[in-house]
Parts: sequence; C-alpha cells; structure tokens
Amino acid sequence: MKHPYEKFILVELISLGAAIPFAIFALIKGYTIVVIICLFLLATSLICDSLIQWNLYQSLSSHVIKQAGRALLLAIFAIFFLFHL
Repeated sequence: MKHPYEKFILVELISLGAAIPFAIFALIKGYTIVVIICLFLLATSLICDSLIQWNLYQSLSSHVIKQAGRALLLAIFAIFFLFHL
C-alpha cells in the first residue's frame, strides 16, 4: 500500500539528494549559479517536509511553521543572490 503523501516524500528526497552533488560541484568549481540552484533545491525540500508534517497532523504545529519560515528565507536569499550577480 502506498503512503498517501508519497509524492511529497519523493520530491523531498530527490531535491535533497540533488542538492548534495550540486553543493559539491559548487564548492569545487565555484559557480555562483550552481549555489543558487542548490539553495532552491534545499528550499523545495524544506517546503515538502513542511507540507508532509502539516498534512499528517492536520494542524499548524511549530515544526511546520519553522520549516516553512526556513524555506521562505532560503528562497528570498536565493532570489536576492540571483539578482545581485
């Protein structure tokens, strides 16, 4: 039987797994755009985790709010970083 939130879990794991090679590549080569992609992938992972927790417990717990806030701050920082290249 499939988990009801399997798609969210899959997107979370894929984005987190993709962020690791991007981060290693960004550290080695030093490309700024790769760092921005990595930040967006991390923000996607945090948003998916927040949505999973919110749907599981059907309430806005402090964990959900913190994860969504972290994702929002990462996305804002990445957008700011993108426009100031």
